[in-house]
Amino acid sequence: VGETNVVVIKTVVVQRAFGMALDPVAGVIVTIGTDEVVVSASYEYNPVTPLISAFLPSGRLNLQAETSMRLEFNK
Repeated sequence: VGETNVVVIKTVVVQRAFGMALDPVAGVIVTIGTDEVVVSASYEYNPVTPLISAFLPSGRLNLQAETSMRLEFNK
C-alpha cells in the first residue's frame, strides 16, 4: 500500500461523506500498518437549530468514525 493508495482512500472517504465539507487533510487519517489499514474520519457539525446547540457544551457536535481492513499478500 503506497502513497497513491492513501490519496485514493482519502478521496473516496471525502466523496462518500455526503452533505459534509470533510477536509481530506485534517479530517481523514489513513494509517498503514504491516497487516492492516486503518481509516479515521472526523467532522465538526454545527447544528442549524439553536435549541440543539443549547444542549451541546461548545455548540458543536464532534462526529468520528474509524474502520480497519486487514491486508493479505501473496508471497
